[in-house]
Amino acid sequence: MESEGLSFVAAGLPPGLSALAGDDERRGFFTDHPELLGLDTVDRLCEAVNSAARVDLETAGRLLDTAGWLSRELGDDVALGRFARASANLLLSRRELAAAVEQYEAAVSLFERAGEQRETARTLSTGLAALTYLGEFERAGEWAATARRLCERLGEPQLTARLEFNVGHSLAYQDRLEEALDRFRSAQRYFADGGRVPDVAAALRNIAVCQQQLHRFDAAVTAYGEARDYCSRHGLDRLALEVEYNIAYLHYLRGDYSNAVLLFEQARERCLEAGDRHHAALCELDLAELYLELNLGREAGWQAAQAVDEFEALDMPYETAKGLTLAAVAAARRAGWQQAEEQLERAAGMFAAQQNRYWGGLVELFRAQILLERQRSGEAGSHAAAALSAFQEIGIPAKIGLCELVLARVALATGDAEAAGERCAAALERLSGGDLPALEFRLQFVAGAAAEAAGRSGLARQMYERAATTLEGLRANLRAEELKVGLSSDQQAVYESLFAWQLEHGGGTAVERGFEVMQKAKSRGLAELLATRLGDLRPTSVGVDSLMDEIRELRAQASWLHRQIDREEGRADERSLERVAGLRRQSAERERDLLRRLRRLQSADPELASLTGSGVAGLAAVREALPGGSQLLAYFTARRRVYGCLIDGRRLAMRELTGLDELESLKTALDTQFGKFHLGPEYLERFGQFAQRATAEVLSRFHDRLLAPFEDALDGDHLVIAPHGVLHGLPFHAFGTGERCLAEHRSVSYAPSASVFQLCQQRPAAPARGALVLGVPDERAPLIEREARRVAELLPDSRLLLGEEASRDNLERLAAGRRYLHIATHGLFRRDNPMFSAVRLAGSRLSLFDLFNLRLDGELVVLSGCGTGLSAVQGADELLGLTRGLLYAGAGAVMVSLWDVNDESTSVFMETFYLQLAAGRAPAEALRRAQLGLRRKLEHPYYWAPFVLVGRLGSGTPAISSTPKRDPN
Repeated sequence: MESEGLSFVAAGLPPGLSALAGDDERRGFFTDHPELLGLDTVDRLCEAVNSAARVDLETAGRLLDTAGWLSRELGDDVALGRFARASANLLLSRRELAAAVEQYEAAVSLFERAGEQRETARTLSTGLAALTYLGEFERAGEWAATARRLCERLGEPQLTARLEFNVGHSLAYQDRLEEALDRFRSAQRYFADGGRVPDVAAALRNIAVCQQQLHRFDAAVTAYGEARDYCSRHGLDRLALEVEYNIAYLHYLRGDYSNAVLLFEQARERCLEAGDRHHAALCELDLAELYLELNLGREAGWQAAQAVDEFEALDMPYETAKGLTLAAVAAARRAGWQQAEEQLERAAGMFAAQQNRYWGGLVELFRAQILLERQRSGEAGSHAAAALSAFQEIGIPAKIGLCELVLARVALATGDAEAAGERCAAALERLSGGDLPALEFRLQFVAGAAAEAAGRSGLARQMYERAATTLEGLRANLRAEELKVGLSSDQQAVYESLFAWQLEHGGGTAVERGFEVMQKAKSRGLAELLATRLGDLRPTSVGVDSLMDEIRELRAQASWLHRQIDREEGRADERSLERVAGLRRQSAERERDLLRRLRRLQSADPELASLTGSGVAGLAAVREALPGGSQLLAYFTARRRVYGCLIDGRRLAMRELTGLDELESLKTALDTQFGKFHLGPEYLERFGQFAQRATAEVLSRFHDRLLAPFEDALDGDHLVIAPHGVLHGLPFHAFGTGERCLAEHRSVSYAPSASVFQLCQQRPAAPARGALVLGVPDERAPLIEREARRVAELLPDSRLLLGEEASRDNLERLAAGRRYLHIATHGLFRRDNPMFSAVRLAGSRLSLFDLFNLRLDGELVVLSGCGTGLSAVQGADELLGLTRGLLYAGAGAVMVSLWDVNDESTSVFMETFYLQLAAGRAPAEALRRAQLGLRRKLEHPYYWAPFVLVGRLGSGTPAISSTPKRDPN
């Protein structure tokens, strides 16, 4: 092997030594090389053993046998002691800990007999790891104390440094992190004084790890940065890349997804450039896991597949099998059942070969979940039982409970509701400590479903409500390993079942309680993001800013603890299970601290607390947020039926509308009609009238199903539409019969949910501070420049950036403080990974991740481009797309397009829209008039209906005039 040859070159030995097997061959070799008979050769052989042990244990064993033969031939205590120490090191690398300790003791006895104090101290220091892993901490302390006395007597700083470093490792393993931190700092100073560059780097890295384990995020980031910079300055490129990976992983542990993705991507590219395939593959594996948590199955699958290929090439079976498992979960998210089953079967075989009970059980559990989803209940039960047996043997309560959950679902699927209920009840009783809420809410839900199937309505309601209450307490912390399959459907199913129960059994409060359940089910992630984005909020009391910092820190620590629990459970040994218990206690303590601070916030600033709480608006809050003359029509899908809820200042009307199957078919038909505009002008000229009539028919049927049932109650000037599921992205304003459409009767805006609308309305109105207009024209859209120039003329105090000036840097530098932001460019919606949807700027793209780090405080952001408003519906009705990012960044309202727009008609539309604003009309009314004006010229909705307004409803203002002043900048 190449690595073996390098180790021999470094040791100054001929490579032929690695092939010697047997005393006769060794005797013959040294007869031919008498100059090698000596203590120096023993030293170099032992050094080569240590090097080879990292890559090839078989070669390391042959080298060790040769060192032992030569030591015995020499009959020297020092040679025999060094051989014994090398034997111990090799046993330690094989995790044969008790045997390693025996060899370290033998080496110490030989060195003491030879009077070799330095060798004795070095051996005691090195042996600390074996005692630590065995849990013999008191004995490890005695060895360290003896070694320290010898180091002080010898006065060798570098020997002391190595001892301090090894003691630090031992203390860190015992979770005595503050003491470990002191030892690593001491070792760093000693190593630095001796010019030991690689050792200084290792100490700096371990200092960062200790800060990370102590939950000191800022200190850990600083320490990692120091380690990376030191490695870069001294040419330790591989170690610098490892530290970069650790920095990315730290952000991931803290739940900082946007930065974690960017850092993982950057680290991966640098690792590939440097030829570090191992850390590049680790980046891919972690990205796969991260994307699964974001419900991005396609991207997760791609990253996992890349990781599998790399780890297979590196001959790393554990990582390969884990990558296969993640790839299978990603495939299951996309209903790729056959692929998922094949990958899990392969992963199961690899984990079995490694005798990895934990991951073997987890794979069996995933197989059971997939088979249950495919209605193969008998097979699912067999795999779930196998998983249960594995986790009972290991003793992991969370996984045992999850197996019970799957077996309860199997019983329910096979018609044995009584057995399902009993299994859930027994599992919930065992989990009465309340430290596994992610599992409890699912058990409570299945218990409710079992009760409903058995005709026990009261118990069903009780269990559904308990599940919803547990889920509300859990909210954003649903990140545990066992939730990667079916997480989103479980959340949604809880609310759907409770909603259905309320409508059927709720009596006089059914409608209002049903609306509350709808709010808890729709776009919660976005609502919580908006509620916790405090840059726009104004605390009314002293000290609230620091309190909010504490709340954010506690949430980040909670995220870190959840991931640490996952990692420790994956090790599945006695020590790791003890750590899990400790981590769960810490997690419960953090949650209690968080609740206490939220209560303090409630007392100090009730208004701010309401915005940073659940992200769910009650009926009264929604009504208060609706301006006079406005109504809100919210939709909800439950058990394949679609419902609508109309709200205004005096009404709350809930109606069952239609089945979901019909609406899905209509949505497909509408997409087909709009897709015909990509077939070219000749097709449209020939078949345009047919396409017009077909589109009108589809829109009419949508109107009949979704709007007509409320026509008797629609009497406001403005209607806010809050869609759900498949209804997102539909042009409700174009629904109608004959020549009449909704936009002719009233202005229309949109919101992901009533709660998101209410939160947008509560944001303070932006001051009138000018506009920023960006235009990036190209051959496909040459009219973008004309549009941008005209918009800049119509907006007062505007700054126009065209072509190369329309860059991301300029946008980030100039956007804050602008009342209006208009970006005319191409949009790119990634259906495979909506988190990477973007708009094109000069020299780069502005993605959703970029928007999360952008700060806006304007009244209106307009994205004039193709499909800029497209979003993917993920999980519990979460929309992922540019609109989400812009609202989070601080935009009061966003105007975006639902499909690819026509360059010429868009230019005309935008000029009309801004002229209407110049006339003092509110954005929603200006949008309506621009739509109807273009409709009179181009009747097909493809041209006049693509743009929608999402977010806060502004009011008419004379701030825009037709003779604007120019920005002096």
